[in-house]
Amino acid sequence: RATPPRRGEDKEALEEEIKDLEASIAKRQKRLDEMEANKKWNVDNMCHVVEERTIVSNKSDTTKTSELPAHLVEAQKAREAARAAEAGELPVGPRTERKEIENYADFVNEYEDLLEKYIDTHSMEECKQLMHMNGDVLLQENASSYLLLSCLEEEMNGNHEKMRHVARQSQILSHITELAASLKRAPRDVVLPFFNRIAEDEHRRGFQEAVDGFITRIQKRAVDKRKEMDEEEKQRRLAGEGEEEVELSKEERMGPGGLDPVEVFESLPESMQDAFESKDMQKLQEALQQMPIEEVKYHMKRCEDSGLWVK
Repeated sequence: RATPPRRGEDKEALEEEIKDLEASIAKRQKRLDEMEANKKWNVDNMCHVVEERTIVSNKSDTTKTSELPAHLVEAQKAREAARAAEAGELPVGPRTERKEIENYADFVNEYEDLLEKYIDTHSMEECKQLMHMNGDVLLQENASSYLLLSCLEEEMNGNHEKMRHVARQSQILSHITELAASLKRAPRDVVLPFFNRIAEDEHRRGFQEAVDGFITRIQKRAVDKRKEMDEEEKQRRLAGEGEEEVELSKEERMGPGGLDPVEVFESLPESMQDAFESKDMQKLQEALQQMPIEEVKYHMKRCEDSGLWVK
């Protein structure tokens, strides 16, 4: 009669089987990943254009940065920081956030002419060519942030038709980058296929619906932003009205030379008073040029002694 395996031996056998299964699963998963990465693709096997997504939302992007090309990871972070700054939600603090804002500013300084050229492009064919030639710049997340802020600015300035066009241009960038992320391809690889798809009536209608939804969100955000600005201005006025002016005594007003600046100011010729009040150096020079040199020395010495003028 066979002797049943002891408990320790049974456990060891099970552990060995588990290891074999895990190794087999890992091997199959690696093979599947390789097949997916090397899969041939074309317009017909691409996913549909995402219609409900818009970058106006305050929610963070759902795209995993690990799935994006390396040069887009930093750009996505910069756009999120720019959104927070535009919404007034950027906290004062971490150097990384300040660096992201600085990176966005550098990007705009370098590529603003190209971004404005893209904004002003109306023909879809010309837009496709511009994207094909300059996709390395236009498909960065900083470019999307620039167009988002341009949309908001145009709407708040009352340029509704210009805003609608910029919104279309913004959505082109957004849809291409999202399509590229879903396919795990570089955004420039899907520029031409994207434009080929929206040339079809069905996909063009879907794209226009996404643009219209984006416009609605921009309009709502512009209204909210205006209310926020009005409230801030109201609070500033209230704070200003609540401040009490404290009049200093003559002794407290005394300048370095022992003269009262109020008395010295009132003794100055009217032309010099106007120059000091407006803080206009050119006016002061013109006023002094009209006086005899001794009078100039007299008044300027008193101004120094009272603290009105500092060398």
